[in-house]
Amino acid sequence: MDQVRAVMLDLKIPLKYRETLVANITAVLDELKPAFLVDVGNLSKTALTEIVTAINKVLEQPNLLFLIVVNKDENFICNRKIFDKQRFKSRTFIDITKKLNVPRLCDVIQVDQIETMAKRMLEIIKDKLESKDSVIELELEQCWNPSTAFGILLGYPVVYFYEDLETCTNCLNCVELKLIKLLLNNFAVASFSYPKSLDSQVSDMIKLWKEDIQTKPRANVKLQDTVVSLESVVL
Repeated sequence: MDQVRAVMLDLKIPLKYRETLVANITAVLDELKPAFLVDVGNLSKTALTEIVTAINKVLEQPNLLFLIVVNKDENFICNRKIFDKQRFKSRTFIDITKKLNVPRLCDVIQVDQIETMAKRMLEIIKDKLESKDSVIELELEQCWNPSTAFGILLGYPVVYFYEDLETCTNCLNCVELKLIKLLLNNFAVASFSYPKSLDSQVSDMIKLWKEDIQTKPRANVKLQDTVVSLESVVL
């Protein structure tokens, strides 16, 4: 973490979001998660490339971290060492299509559709990684659900899916949700939810994810479970 912070200081990253970046990038380096969706600081691709390159140089691992730029807009800092494992990772997919009365597990046809998308997306990334580039441009296909794709890239054990790709609406409004947070030095470095009503159906997957986190040799890591209900849920 100190090495990451030193890079941030050297690159003059503003203090107001420096520590959030330090915690999240450290979580990626420590393999607590495969990727970090950079949603703070409005940092450009150029700035993020500088950060990734500088950290790799300090760690003397020139190809360890890399950047995925999705649809020229969303930036993910990723750990090359563990990213390829995402192709073999088990997940539970939850259908939150707006027309449903309540969320439910995806059916066999939906799961097959999602797995096909995931395999294709991760193979594209894998092929581009062979060039050893530090920046990978990824364009999501029109039929791919962006929320589902992002959940897979971030390594979540449960991932949402919905059918309406035009409005991106869902049936989670006012639904009780289990919110799981992973904290590193009191900074949330991972956060995902699932409907409380599906607790018994996803508990095994959540347990495996938590057990994997607990095997990582990193101090100051905490898991936090809460129940929330929001009038409007936007993914």
